[in-house]
Amino acid sequence: MSRFLFLIFWISAVVCSGNAEEPQDDDTPGLELVGTNIAALGEVTLLDRPQSVFVLTNRTDQTLAIRSLRRTCACITASVDTMSVPPGGSARITMVLDLTGIQGSFKRALWVTLADSDRKRILLQQAGTVLPLFNGLPDGEVALSAPDLATACWTNTFILTPTDPRLRLGTPLFAATNSALRQTATLVTNAAPQGTYTLTVVLQALTNAHAETRLLLPVTGAENRKDQLLLKLNAKVGQRLTVRPDQLYLRESPRPTLNRFLLRTDTESADPALLTWTPQLEGMTVTPRTVKSKSSLLVTLTLTPQAVKTWLAQPEASLSFAYTNHAPAIIRVLPALEDDADAGAEEEEEEE
Repeated sequence: MSRFLFLIFWISAVVCSGNAEEPQDDDTPGLELVGTNIAALGEVTLLDRPQSVFVLTNRTDQTLAIRSLRRTCACITASVDTMSVPPGGSARITMVLDLTGIQGSFKRALWVTLADSDRKRILLQQAGTVLPLFNGLPDGEVALSAPDLATACWTNTFILTPTDPRLRLGTPLFAATNSALRQTATLVTNAAPQGTYTLTVVLQALTNAHAETRLLLPVTGAENRKDQLLLKLNAKVGQRLTVRPDQLYLRESPRPTLNRFLLRTDTESADPALLTWTPQLEGMTVTPRTVKSKSSLLVTLTLTPQAVKTWLAQPEASLSFAYTNHAPAIIRVLPALEDDADAGAEEEEEEE
């Protein structure tokens, strides 16, 4: 009986020792980051060059090496005081960020690659929010609209406040002349609050065409910098129907051809019953229907072989779509070359 119990005990010991976990290499501490790997910068401006220092400490009894620092953005300048860290020693990694071209909330990263370690890389990051040099301009484009030319005149006023007291604004300048708009801009320095400006932009539409303009305001007061503020304005007179694609390539074929077009209206909900088109050829079938975007219509155009032949025989052939109270949308009809794809075939996938 005692020999039997001894045998069971011996087998159990063998099984348990066979399943026991061996100490893994990554259980041995190597270069450890002191504190967090994200430096929270808070709110900064383009004039700042935020600098963060990260410390890696060697917790082992061997000298450990840093192989490289790899930036994820050209805006980062990184350096380390030593690439070889003795036991108990530390390496200080400095990360400096150039904020030029960065807007709003951001996060930029640096990879530290370690040598002879199971933990191959450590990610270091800087995060924050870039404030504009001046507050008061809209983040996006200013959309202006009018029902007709008689009322197509807009005056927009902006109060601009610097985020740094050193900053000043120069004379505003439109990026280009625009034959569709009469455009003026004036900048006045306010007595109070001190350092603020009042910008007044007046636009008058000269045609029914949609027009876009860009206003530039140079920023001065910061050394070795040439910054400028940008204001985009888009003026629209009346309602307009737009189509994509705006060209139809046809080739003679023994089979019917099918093309699709996406029409966008300036209404909140497009009605297929209000859409008309010209020409209306024999053998042509046009089927408009609503899509997920309620202001749009997906139009399916089916042509018989004879309709294609008839259309291509016309000089300067085109397909015109009209919608109630909208300027029409025109599609050019052109003979297809061998390498021309079916331009309208992709529209259904996008909407559906």
